[in-house]
Amino acid sequence: MRALAAVGASVVAVLATLTLPHALSAQGRGGPTVPQPPNPVHTPDAPGTRTWQQLECPRHANDGCAAPTRIDHAGLMLRSVDGRRVVWRDEPGAVASLQMTVPRSKATRWVLVGARYTGGAAHLVVMIGQQYPVSIPPDRLSLFALRGHGPVTVKVADLGKPFGGEVLRIEEYVER
Repeated sequence: MRALAAVGASVVAVLATLTLPHALSAQGRGGPTVPQPPNPVHTPDAPGTRTWQQLECPRHANDGCAAPTRIDHAGLMLRSVDGRRVVWRDEPGAVASLQMTVPRSKATRWVLVGARYTGGAAHLVVMIGQQYPVSIPPDRLSLFALRGHGPVTVKVADLGKPFGGEVLRIEEYVER
């Protein structure tokens, strides 16, 4: 009786060894399954946001509405309070850059930073205060929130090959 039980247990163990891995594998009854692509993952925007819309343009702007006087940022209404721009002229060996110190303020401040009319070899970076430089897309302005209420130095530079006529811009905004 003992020998019969041992043989029966051995048969069950062999069958389990042969069938259990197949039952637990990814293969179904119809053969191997085709792997499905992973679910899409949200890719974050580049630093700085481009989710702003112009509401009002300057009256005598010579480059259209690149830096509007009023903007809507997802329902937050912002108005321009100060700004600087420079039109780059070809200067051999020089770096195209613009710097502005945003003064102390009790209000929450934002800056619209970037360049327009860039060439294909542009490599724009923004430096805000003591933070690391951040690359931004060429030929567009990106909106950054400033932390704190003290003065902050903002700099934009084209470290690539600046294009003659490229316009570097820094525009300060506050909630209206």
